[in-house]
Amino acid sequence: MRAVKRADGALNLADLGKGFPSAPAKAQPKSEPMRLFIRRCRDFGTAAFEDQDRTRPFHAEFKPIAFELRDFSTPPGRATVTR
Repeated sequence: MRAVKRADGALNLADLGKGFPSAPAKAQPKSEPMRLFIRRCRDFGTAAFEDQDRTRPFHAEFKPIAFELRDFSTPPGRATVTR
């Protein structure tokens, strides 16, 4: 993730709230949701922040960021997480 406060004071993450153009509506047949099971999901990343709205620009980076999810399941009617 990278957050930037632009020189005009606007935050780049605010662009996400503007949305995307709508796709034409298609008639979808109704179906049951797919069952989800994840044995293990692991991710490493970074987060950065930049402030360009200062006399002297500021930059900070946070790393490493680690995330792990194990044995995630969605049985009918509920979700569970086991260790």
